[in-house]
Amino acid sequence: MEMGINQSEKAEQAFQQAAAYNFSSMQQFKLLCEQAGWIVSEKEDGVNLIKSGKVQKVVPKEALNEIIKNNALHNDEARAKQVKALLHKYKEGLTYKQLQGLMKEKFGIHLEFHTGKGHTTPYGYTVIDNPGKRVYKGSDLMNIKEILTPPDTQNRIDACGQRSV
Repeated sequence: MEMGINQSEKAEQAFQQAAAYNFSSMQQFKLLCEQAGWIVSEKEDGVNLIKSGKVQKVVPKEALNEIIKNNALHNDEARAKQVKALLHKYKEGLTYKQLQGLMKEKFGIHLEFHTGKGHTTPYGYTVIDNPGKRVYKGSDLMNIKEILTPPDTQNRIDACGQRSV
C-alpha cells in the first residue's frame, strides 16, 4: 500500500475520532488533532491535517462549524460538574503540573496548558475529558489563577483537615 493513501486514511480516522468529541471551537478541534499527533494548520478553506510533510486531509470550515453548532445543542452539565468537582477536590496541595499528571493518570482527563511565546507561566488551559468525549475551556471549570496558585503549608494543612472524617 502506498504511504500517501495510508496517511490519508489515518487522517480521516483522526478526523472521525476528533469529531466524536463535543468541542465548541475551531481551536479545540485543532488541539484534539494535535493530541493525536497531527500537524494542524488553519487555512481560508479549512483545517489541514499534515503528516510526512504534506496535507493528508482538509476539513472544510463549514463542516466544522456545523459540528460545533450541533455540539452546542448537546451540553452535558452533569459531566461538566463532575470534572469541575474533580479539579477542585484534587487541586488542594498540588502544583498545576502535579494536578495535570494526576488527572491524566487517574481519570484520563488531559489538562493542556497554554503559554505565550517566551513565557513559562500559562495564561489559560483546555480540559480534554477523554472518558466523557468532551473538551472544555478551562476557565469554565476553574480559574487559571486558582490552578496556578502554588500550594503552601497552610493550604496543605487545611486540605488535610477538610478530607478527614
